[in-house]
Amino acid sequence: MSDSRQAHRAIKQAVKQLYPEEPRGNLARHLDTLVNMVTGIVLGKSCQLPKLASKIPGDVH
Repeated sequence: MSDSRQAHRAIKQAVKQLYPEEPRGNLARHLDTLVNMVTGIVLGKSCQLPKLASKIPGDVH
């Protein structure tokens, strides 16, 4: 598993622990966006959007 996928999974698990139930609907979608942003910031060591997008696993470009 690539570093970006490992980081993404770890961040997602940490965020999910903050909720007593499994997030659904719009909340789940918004949390996925948050997780992608945090993953990009952590791996890209930057807050510039192009650098964030290049570090997020999957096809978001």
